[in-house]
Amino acid sequence: MNTMLTVSAIYLVIFIMIGFIATRYFSSSAEGFYLGDRDFGAIPTALSAGATDSSGWIFTGAVGFAYAFGVSMMWICVGYTFGYFFNYICLAPALRRYTKRTGAMSIPHFFGVRFKEHAKLLRGVSSLIITLFFVIYTSAQLTSAGKAFEALVGWDYEHAIWVSAFLGTSYAFLGGYRAVVWTDVVQGSIMLLVLLVSPFIFIFYLGGWHAFWERAFALDPMLLNATAGIGGYAGFAFAFGLAAGGIGLICRVIMPTIHDPEFAFPVLIKDRLHPMVAGVVLAAVFSAILSTLDSLIMVVSQTVHLDIIEGVFNKKLSDRWATLVGRIVIVSVGICGACIALSNTRMVFWFVLYAWAVMGASFAPPLILGLYWKRVTALGALGGIITGGVVTVLWYNTPFLKEIMYEMLPAALSSTFVTVAVSFMQEAPADGEAQIALAKR
Repeated sequence: MNTMLTVSAIYLVIFIMIGFIATRYFSSSAEGFYLGDRDFGAIPTALSAGATDSSGWIFTGAVGFAYAFGVSMMWICVGYTFGYFFNYICLAPALRRYTKRTGAMSIPHFFGVRFKEHAKLLRGVSSLIITLFFVIYTSAQLTSAGKAFEALVGWDYEHAIWVSAFLGTSYAFLGGYRAVVWTDVVQGSIMLLVLLVSPFIFIFYLGGWHAFWERAFALDPMLLNATAGIGGYAGFAFAFGLAAGGIGLICRVIMPTIHDPEFAFPVLIKDRLHPMVAGVVLAAVFSAILSTLDSLIMVVSQTVHLDIIEGVFNKKLSDRWATLVGRIVIVSVGICGACIALSNTRMVFWFVLYAWAVMGASFAPPLILGLYWKRVTALGALGGIITGGVVTVLWYNTPFLKEIMYEMLPAALSSTFVTVAVSFMQEAPADGEAQIALAKR
């Protein structure tokens, strides 16, 4: 236990030091604090984005879901794969070109620049959605950290939450976005290594592929069902979802009686691995958590300063005050996220899916249409944003609808329909062609 904690403690100290070092390498402007002066290359940006997206839910929520439901977890992998390809090939390049040419520094800022009419209203509504649901997502990361500390170290859950909040906010507080990217590069590399290697280590421990599948089937045949009972045998699916899904199923085979499935991976590494190796894996777990936590906190900080204070209320801050306000928000988000995490809801997986459903359904349709369709109007975009959020919340909180499908799909379709329908009800924007040109090569 001491060796494991020592390895993990060294890891955490290194990242706080990175925060101190990063304070010397960004300009004193708001763009320096929030965007690192936009001078990161493709590889650091990709690693940071991947590490941020693969949050603590990978090692707790997703593993717990696979532990409970087996290879049906693969459908989440399918969605992620298509989503990544679409974002990196279609959405991100166009958004990057548009924001670089217009100076937009956030999604609400993009909406304000793209749709001059009702710009403040668009920035205000989108900023409130981001702030609210990113704080909820922050609480999911802290919940994940609390569970990991509780399972591996035996700490009290509440104490673990506050320690995690301190660690997650400290280097973002000190070094801004540059510290976030620098740490994410290392964290993403550690996570990738652990996710690729650990399934094979435990498969070998179980006696090979054949022995693993036999034991999984003997434990519960439904674990090898592609739809968790609706139909279709899918033993092959493990190869498709090697990471979290594979680890979750391995945990179920090795330890079939865990009281909380989201404790499965932390307990497995503590009980079955050498303390030195367990320390590295524990570092990967905290990498997943902190790499997302720091980015979420930075986004909320940027949103409050640039989009609410300056964008909605027209209060231009000096660079010194902008950095100070950003740091105050960083601390505030950490505290609010910790308070939510201390509530009785400890299901990381559903916390994350709910938060992302609201964000995706609210912003994706108006954002994509705003980049590629000259006919979209400000009121169309506003209607789409509001519809996406409202439908998600209503669908999620209506039991019989929630059982039919994941709330993001109907909400995104509703948002798209409203955006298009309202846009067609109005005159085409005079600057539509010029706006679309800004996103083209």
